[in-house]
Amino acid sequence: MIHLPSEIRENIAIINGVPFGWGRIESYTYSTLSEQEANSKLNDATNFFRRGLYPGATGYMWLVRKEQDWKDELDQIVKRAPKAHRRTLEQSNEAWLRVIEEQQARSRYEFIVALELRQQQSFLSNLSQLLPIDRNGIERVIGKTPAPLLNKNRVLQQYQRAFAKQVSQLGDVEALEAEEIANFYRQHSYQGLTLPPIGDTLRSLFPWERRDKSFLLPNPIEDEGKRIRIDTPDGPQYVAYIPVALLPDKILAPGFDLMYDIPNLGGNIQGLLHWQQKGYRQSKTMAGRHKKVAKSNRKHVAEVDDPSLIDDDQEIEAELMEAEIVRSKSPMNNLRMIFQVSGDTPTDLDEQCKALIDDLDTKGVTAHHPSADQGEYYDSWLPSTYWGPMGYKIPQLPDRTAAIAMPGALDVVGDPIGPPKGFLMSNGSVFRFHLAWGSQNDQSSHVVITGRIGSGKTTLIYQIVEDAMMTVPARGLIPDLKGDHERWADHPTLKEDVQLVELDGRKVSGVLCPFHLGLDEQEAKEVALDYIEHTLGLDREQRVFGLQNDIMTAIERAVGKGNPSMARVIEELGSEDMREEAREMSQTLRRAQDLPLGRLIFGEVQEESKIRFPKTGLIVLRLRNLKLPKKGESVVRLSQRLSEVIMTGISVLNRQFLLEGKENGTFSFSVLDEFEIYTRTRTGSDQVNEIIRLGRSKFCGALVATQNPSDVPSNIRNNAGYFICLGTSDSEETKLAMKAMEVDLEHSGIYEKLLELGKKQSTKANKGRAVARKDSQAYVKDLANRVGLVKFLIPQAEMREFWKTRPELEEVDENEAQEAEEVGV
Repeated sequence: MIHLPSEIRENIAIINGVPFGWGRIESYTYSTLSEQEANSKLNDATNFFRRGLYPGATGYMWLVRKEQDWKDELDQIVKRAPKAHRRTLEQSNEAWLRVIEEQQARSRYEFIVALELRQQQSFLSNLSQLLPIDRNGIERVIGKTPAPLLNKNRVLQQYQRAFAKQVSQLGDVEALEAEEIANFYRQHSYQGLTLPPIGDTLRSLFPWERRDKSFLLPNPIEDEGKRIRIDTPDGPQYVAYIPVALLPDKILAPGFDLMYDIPNLGGNIQGLLHWQQKGYRQSKTMAGRHKKVAKSNRKHVAEVDDPSLIDDDQEIEAELMEAEIVRSKSPMNNLRMIFQVSGDTPTDLDEQCKALIDDLDTKGVTAHHPSADQGEYYDSWLPSTYWGPMGYKIPQLPDRTAAIAMPGALDVVGDPIGPPKGFLMSNGSVFRFHLAWGSQNDQSSHVVITGRIGSGKTTLIYQIVEDAMMTVPARGLIPDLKGDHERWADHPTLKEDVQLVELDGRKVSGVLCPFHLGLDEQEAKEVALDYIEHTLGLDREQRVFGLQNDIMTAIERAVGKGNPSMARVIEELGSEDMREEAREMSQTLRRAQDLPLGRLIFGEVQEESKIRFPKTGLIVLRLRNLKLPKKGESVVRLSQRLSEVIMTGISVLNRQFLLEGKENGTFSFSVLDEFEIYTRTRTGSDQVNEIIRLGRSKFCGALVATQNPSDVPSNIRNNAGYFICLGTSDSEETKLAMKAMEVDLEHSGIYEKLLELGKKQSTKANKGRAVARKDSQAYVKDLANRVGLVKFLIPQAEMREFWKTRPELEEVDENEAQEAEEVGV
């Protein structure tokens, strides 16, 4: 017998006269937890199963599989996108739908909990817990009895507070809406098939005053022995229930959790943990009774001179259980664990049932596929205070209950609305990411990507930028140091929105002059001072204050005369009334001014050369002939110092680009590839820090990419909204990556995988050649600090070809291709 709710308000439902609170447990990534962190989660779960119910009450926790309508999900992205890009997004979505179907990743899982709430029990409520009595039927015989009325706000709030208190040990539990609870009943009937629309019917039923709730269970069912047949408009659907009959004596926790592995099996399987809590006194009495029975049995066996080790073991276990209950004053959970399997045909259903039973058997768990109680299990899947099927009830202490099913232990990474980017390796779920998601929700849109040469950083940058430009009104600024980003001018869809700005001092002059970058006067003076000091090689620790005063005097004079520029500052520095040291500095700067690199900074400002920021679109700054020293090398030549000053100017330009976007309300982002180069000067570091702070503000984003985690300062690395690591080169870099992802440094699995990816996903590993790959793997930390191993891919073959970063190096012979395949590249 299924008891339908008589009332539902928000997340409280009255079921056969008893209030139940409903919630969705926040999922967390389990596979990347260290042993210590997993033990902490186990402790939280133990506390929940110890205090989540009051003695005598009933709790339900489901691991629910929901068929995701990915076409609708991806259509939502198209609807939010600018009109000019919708057709291209539709084509991309079609490719993703094919891949999602191939990967069988249409479903998502979540934990739902329904807990009986404390109330003043009436006679009828107590009776309904002991017998399969329908309250409505008995009321027709004995008359109306008092029942909770949720239309009184005071009563509703009282139950909501009780529910919040009972789930407080689990952290964040989202209260379900009344419509979600109603759909939970309907989904049970349709088992993942398309739910028929109910239009205004649901809304008209609130506040649930009508007796007819048949719309919750509209389908007839037929008990066919070992399975249930559900007749739906889409055809028959078959369901079977597999209860756990026996658990092993020893459970290694954490790591035993039965529900966590269910998504990995790939079938249409869901789980239910049903428990009734016995209080400390009842538990102690029950354990004492078990011990007496075991002792009596052993004594009787001894009298007939037929001793058995099994009897000794049972007596020892009963004594240990009693001792544990007394020591910790622990309650006892009468536990039932049921798995629900759905299939389109009886054969498909039987195969899935066998796969599940075999998997449980490898864990030492005995599962049973009964043929007598399938109808009762179908009814009891929905919450009630009365349990219909005969067996199996397993008494468990709270810590063992937690080890069997840890609430929320379900690998999930990414944001909820972004375009697909790949799949989570642990369970095959879809990974979604959108650069603007953080800023749209008052979180960070600051992303750090690290990986060795050839690991796929640049291709991933292309994908992220492409999605940002096509899905929201946005603009981006990409300094191009190596010629990797010129291809944006040929992009099939975005080429009309791309500006290629060539920063060549032989053609343009004064482009990076701080007095013409939109800075306020004081900021422009500070940047001008840093430009000159770094060009002259004056270290910040060894400044000659007389020289600094000369520079500041020249800057003040240039500003005072109006329309200042770095060229005017040099003129003022060389004035006759300045000190001889100042005139010597002016001569050095004039020599720098004559060089193509120097003209970008110190040349006369040309109005036609100024960079103008569009409202939306992509600016690619083509920087050529930079003479940047390698990391750790000393700066010796003037061209090297000028190159570093230019990168400081680019940092200033990036910051102003983001500030203007923030003021105008347009999502703006900067791509800082080869990030370490931007932080080689004092002003460059200051500007980058400001960029990252803006990346935590609305309408701003920053995409940082570099080879090693050590290239990124710790304050930026450890505060990244997203951190993506495509592999590491050595032990120290691996530890820095793990710190940035906030995973335990003792987690050997992540440590070894990062090093493995660093070897496989690198040009060096492929003998200096860029082997064509359809995908790449990386560990990802998202905005919720969830970490998982993700396989990134581009489903459209034409876009994979377009985004090849080094096509000329991909001409490998058959032997080399085979060798690359063998090492997993």
